[in-house]
Amino acid sequence: MYKIPSFKSHYSASDVEAVMKVIDRAMFWADGPEIDEFERNMAGYTGISHALAFNSGTSALLAGLLAIDVKGREVICPSFTFIASANTIELAGGTPVFVDCEATTFGLDVAAVAQAITPNTKAVMTIDYGGCVSRDILALRALCDAHGLLLIEDAAQSFGARLDGVHAGAHSDFAIFSFCQNKVITALGEGGGLVTRHQSIYEKAKYLRSHGRVDQPGKKHFETSQDNEYLFPGYNFRMPSVNAAFASSQLANIASNLALRQTVAGYYRARLDSLPMVRQPAAPERFSHCFQMYTVVLPSHACREQLKEHLLAAGVLVRGYFEPLHLKPYFRAKNKDLVLPVAEALGQTVLTLPMYPTLSEESVNYICDLIVAFASQSGHLEMVQK
Repeated sequence: MYKIPSFKSHYSASDVEAVMKVIDRAMFWADGPEIDEFERNMAGYTGISHALAFNSGTSALLAGLLAIDVKGREVICPSFTFIASANTIELAGGTPVFVDCEATTFGLDVAAVAQAITPNTKAVMTIDYGGCVSRDILALRALCDAHGLLLIEDAAQSFGARLDGVHAGAHSDFAIFSFCQNKVITALGEGGGLVTRHQSIYEKAKYLRSHGRVDQPGKKHFETSQDNEYLFPGYNFRMPSVNAAFASSQLANIASNLALRQTVAGYYRARLDSLPMVRQPAAPERFSHCFQMYTVVLPSHACREQLKEHLLAAGVLVRGYFEPLHLKPYFRAKNKDLVLPVAEALGQTVLTLPMYPTLSEESVNYICDLIVAFASQSGHLEMVQK
């Protein structure tokens, strides 16, 4: 066990109470009214008209890609991201086309995307990394519109982030969120969401989520004695009722959760501003950061690795999010000559520090004391401002 973990899930008594109400009912632990309630709450909070709950962000992304039919088509996507971003494209029958990211928020670089568009391109998928909407999202929207392409936001890490006061996902044709245990809000361990303004994407993803099944008017599957019709083969990607109840309760308290994350980020900023060797996360002007992660950038791979081992040895769990996907064996075999300088540099130098709402100032000081000591003892003394 680490003295300070990379994350801790945050919950309140109201979250537990919401779950117990479902359990005590002893009915509709699946497909209960909590699903519809959470979807209404998600749509209301994000300001995006259609919302669907899934059992994971990965399921949501796969359903969305299947809904827009990328089979046999190319989807331009980041390499500096979690493996699900590319895996789901392949599982939906498409081809991931990796392009480089920008070095500010780590989303797709619009200039790199423009160069990668071909007649076979169907969509562009960017990532809203670590708690901030992609810097180039508006330019990507304009580029996609000009070329008749769909824009997808993998906003798994950025529920609660905004641009000009507008929630993550609002500028894309569809976006997905993760409600896994380490995210800003969680659906009791695992969960995901899909949001879209397009009725057609919403309807197709909704059927895909549950075997392609058409429910009886006004009745759920477990409420009727009649058999259902099935439009096409689908999956069981449904979120259980207890998870939806927990997620709705978490969403009701998201303002305090986000405020606590901002406080923790403030602790880090105050302590690490004196270390030029550490580039801290910061939202561009007009953007708000929800700090799902607190990822810093170090000056070199050697420095990152040494600091990582220094922190791990002191009981602080850190890791580098992410290693570029085009360098992973499966995708490397398909992209042997691909070089993405920004993504590769980030993969060598990023380090994600612990971040969660209940992380104390004392714990942040402990982490930062270790970083300062490392800088002083490892040849980076000149990088510590006196």
